[in-house]
Amino acid sequence: MELREIEIFLTLAEELHFGRTAERLHLTQSRVSQSIKKQERRLGAPLFDRNNRMVRLTDLGVQLRSDLVPGYRQIQDAVARASATGRGLAGVLRVGVQAAWSGDLVLAAATAFAAANPDCDVQIREVPLSDPFGGLHSGQLDLQLTVRPAEEAGLTAGPIVFSLPRVLVIAAGHPFAQRSAISMEDLADVRMLTVAGTPDYWIDHHLPARTPGGRPILRGSAVSEWETAWSQVASGKGGFIAGNWAAGDRYHYSRSGLAFVPIIDAAPVEWGLLWRTDAETVMLTSFVRAVLAQREALLSDDEPHSSHHSEGVVVRRPDSLKTEIDRRSAGSSTKEKKMKANVSSILLGVGDMERTKQSYTEGLSWTIERDFGLSVFFALDGGPLVGFYGREGLAAEMGTSPEGSGFSGLALTYVVRTEERVDEILAEAEKAGATILKPAAATPWGGYGGTFADPDGYIWSIGYSAQAEGQPYAE
Repeated sequence: MELREIEIFLTLAEELHFGRTAERLHLTQSRVSQSIKKQERRLGAPLFDRNNRMVRLTDLGVQLRSDLVPGYRQIQDAVARASATGRGLAGVLRVGVQAAWSGDLVLAAATAFAAANPDCDVQIREVPLSDPFGGLHSGQLDLQLTVRPAEEAGLTAGPIVFSLPRVLVIAAGHPFAQRSAISMEDLADVRMLTVAGTPDYWIDHHLPARTPGGRPILRGSAVSEWETAWSQVASGKGGFIAGNWAAGDRYHYSRSGLAFVPIIDAAPVEWGLLWRTDAETVMLTSFVRAVLAQREALLSDDEPHSSHHSEGVVVRRPDSLKTEIDRRSAGSSTKEKKMKANVSSILLGVGDMERTKQSYTEGLSWTIERDFGLSVFFALDGGPLVGFYGREGLAAEMGTSPEGSGFSGLALTYVVRTEERVDEILAEAEKAGATILKPAAATPWGGYGGTFADPDGYIWSIGYSAQAEGQPYAE
């Protein structure tokens, strides 16, 4: 196999989507398909099972991927080291972030790093809460900023970036929500949610089986996503342990129904850099230094979040960090901008989600890209992103009633790159005769946005998301 064929195979094995593979490698989809068919003819057996709805590796494909990845990574690292020696830094660095607010710091560091090293491509990806180390172990990531501890073979634990006081996230109606603080001993009186898919040592560190006095701490259901945790907490299913960034984070966590109660005798939650030991290149170590430098530039002039922080680490409030990064990203230009004739996504409110999913997947062969339970989004096949929400939930998000003629069941979205741009467009729409349904504010799932109805009643949702990768930007 030629190196390009190996690259095509490994990229498709990661993406499991011919269109996205072609886009990443700057090839046509037919070129990707031809290369895979050529490899399958050479091997005498299929590498992928594929139909109109899905692409997945066969057993042979899994074996080939496992055998090829170490050698391919060695080739990439050798080329990267040669480039660093001969021409300076160059290549691709894949960096994972586990929460939107921490992604802002990494994004700022990547912007500064790319400006100083134009041949470097820093790709930022989300790390699932329920699989904190899988991306590194599989070779899909080189480096990530993640919650400690990380006692994993083959991974190097780098410097701590944030050290944050620990809080109990609890339903606003719980008696603890009225208290100014609690102790670890109080956790015996709350059923605590855990995280699915994480190592036992990680769970035991964040949620010990017993209080300091020996009382058992009851463990409830396990969640796999941040938003699921907040929904479970808000509905009274249990409490959740987090760093105190949760109370002020404007991406996922500023929502009604939750209370954030400091735990006065708990160890802080530490976030640190982590990377594959065999992937420690000049570029990686240079980027680690860039993250630490960016942290100092953005954080050091702010007050410490509280007395619970590691020596030499200053923690800045996520909202002020966010404001600073937005200010730097937006620049000083005052040129007037107009909303473009574009739609980021089409959201449809439905009465029976399971029936709708079955109709579109089995009847129309659409492929589900992300299924959140309350909403589902389909893989792009040209045109804007299409998603389905429960009708009542979508109406509530749009700021209107699901009954009668108040809500058609259709919402158009327009995704922009800064919160300031959201405010500008809403003001522009209102001046043009639109009715503001929901003024701009932090959203429960992450980001910032508001909605308006045009003079004919069509509803637009204008939003900003902190997760830069994969967003259907309209401008």
